[in-house]
Amino acid sequence: MHITPERARSIADSIDAYDADIELHQAGKRETYADLRTELESLGLDRATVSLEIAALKAAIAMRRKRRADPEKVDEKDAVTSDYFEAIDVLARERVARVREKPVVEGMTELQRRYGMGA
Repeated sequence: MHITPERARSIADSIDAYDADIELHQAGKRETYADLRTELESLGLDRATVSLEIAALKAAIAMRRKRRADPEKVDEKDAVTSDYFEAIDVLARERVARVREKPVVEGMTELQRRYGMGA
């Protein structure tokens, strides 16, 4: 051991105090979200909507925290995510279009069959 027992105890006491502070703040967060849940329920929102609202708020808070820490990194990730989404969304639209235009009956597409249009 390269530090004195007194120093080790001092460090341990400091860490214990930080842990107690963290638990106090975590309890405060839980209480704040519980208050929000009660407020939303008092507005007549159903349980699923309340959960969605709280989850969305938590996500927005996390986004704000990340943006404050490193805005350039967040912007870069958003741009790449947008590129990927655009690519996969186009592929999804093309797949749907192919399925709709695929002949279901000889000489008729799904859209033609569904709406009574001749080939």
